[in-house]
Amino acid sequence: MLFWENSGAMGFHSMLVLVTCVGVMLRAIMAAAAIAYPLALPNCSDSCGDVKIPYPFGTTEGCYRKESRDFFIICSKSYDQPQPMSRDLPVTNISIEGEMDILMHYSVSCYNQ
Repeated sequence: MLFWENSGAMGFHSMLVLVTCVGVMLRAIMAAAAIAYPLALPNCSDSCGDVKIPYPFGTTEGCYRKESRDFFIICSKSYDQPQPMSRDLPVTNISIEGEMDILMHYSVSCYNQ
């Protein structure tokens, strides 16, 4: 027989204690999950404007992956708000998995031949 199957006040109080303990544990787990861990290396900026810059990308020397300059993000201040740039292309998003979204202009020329 389980303790909450007891009849009377003792069973009710035991169940109330159990529910309270579960609630406290869930709050602790949710609080731990909500802690924001830094995306960048220590002493490195983890954002440029509204875009988060997670490692292996970085905006200063020593803050991006050393093996390739492709991970270097320029935080351009020549716009209304800082704009992350990869070479000459504006960066709109960088995922924690290391994928980067950029804006590219393209044009199409059609010829009747």
